[in-house]
Amino acid sequence: IGRQIPIILSAVALALAACGNGAGPSTIEEPASSATQASVVDPTSITTTTAPSTNTVSTTSTTTSTLPATTLPVAAAFSVATYGAGPIGPLAGSGGMLGSGCAPGPGPLPDGIWFGMVDSAYSNGIKFDLCCLHPGQPVTVTNVNPQLRDVPVADQTTVAMADGVEATYANWSPGDDLVWVFVNAGAATEIAYPTMDVATSTPGSTTWEASPDAGLPVGGGCCSMNYTGPASPTDPWPAQGMPADGVYAVSVTFDEAADDIVLTISRFVPCSEHPEVCHPDPLDGDLGIASDSIVRRAPLDGDLTVRIEGVEPDPEVAATLAAGIEGSGAAFALLMDDMGEAWDAEVMPLIDAGWDHNSIVTELMDRGEADPNYPYGPSSSWMIPGGLLVYRGPLGVQLLFVLEEPNLLRGWSTQLEIVGGDPILYIWAGQIAG
Repeated sequence: IGRQIPIILSAVALALAACGNGAGPSTIEEPASSATQASVVDPTSITTTTAPSTNTVSTTSTTTSTLPATTLPVAAAFSVATYGAGPIGPLAGSGGMLGSGCAPGPGPLPDGIWFGMVDSAYSNGIKFDLCCLHPGQPVTVTNVNPQLRDVPVADQTTVAMADGVEATYANWSPGDDLVWVFVNAGAATEIAYPTMDVATSTPGSTTWEASPDAGLPVGGGCCSMNYTGPASPTDPWPAQGMPADGVYAVSVTFDEAADDIVLTISRFVPCSEHPEVCHPDPLDGDLGIASDSIVRRAPLDGDLTVRIEGVEPDPEVAATLAAGIEGSGAAFALLMDDMGEAWDAEVMPLIDAGWDHNSIVTELMDRGEADPNYPYGPSSSWMIPGGLLVYRGPLGVQLLFVLEEPNLLRGWSTQLEIVGGDPILYIWAGQIAG
């Protein structure tokens, strides 16, 4: 069974606040010297929303610079003059992130335009904490990897400040600031403070609570069934950010490298006006899914709310959980991570041994009946119609188990509600496979 893009996230990665909240200001200095350079201008002039201090992450490095003694000027294919210092990109290969992205792989930072924090600076190079810059209004920064990268700095490198003042690199004093770094021929040729608002991502709680009854049917538009909830707003799709407040159809995929989900958002439209997008013989009030759509990304953090309906709670573990649960994007990612680990440990060995589908389900059910702590077990709740087997997740959450692939949202559209510009993702438990 081939995998889709599974979430393999650690609790540490999900708890990281966005970069830019380091342990203190850094100055340009030789590794063996404590001499500092004067700051040209206050770099905090950019408007930046920061996460609470209890979630800050120190990226202080105790290693010394291993950069070459000198770096010659290079031709600049990537420059502030060409790209500016606003929401650049996404450029080719960025995976939807602004600039050149945040997953260049191991080794030296390739040529491109990169966003992140300068942890420390020396006469001939910087230690750079690469971040993910998500498009939107405002753009949002997340830090999924605290790795520090050595980036050589070319001679005559300049620093474009947020207020338009241009400084020479030798006279610049970084202070854990979020900047663009323009890399050409393997060296930084320009550094620029962003000229747009940058909001830090909120880590979010990793716990689940009983979900309020929102009255939204989940899973419409599938399996010869039309949708019976509210129609979507007819406002034009925005150039950036989430659409207008309302309810939409959405399909979801995961992007492990960028630590977010990709949302393909469509409108629910009345079947009476668009019979071509509805299943045959619609009833009064039925809706179908229009063909036009937009694609947006949502970080797996506290700004995303996930409501899973059709779950079976374990009354001995979480007696207060109802048929629906609500958590943050961080809680959802950990749930998927836990599911993937169970799949690798318990299901993949049976698949590799050549077991057929029915034999695997029977084996997992027998193991679950014998051991209440086993990650799979039989369903005993009417809240999961036809659910013979469930995955026993954290905090007593039990999801209908579908033997397909781990961390996979099956191909049915589900619902996305936008409230005050923030996304709420509704998922039927049977749509989560693994």
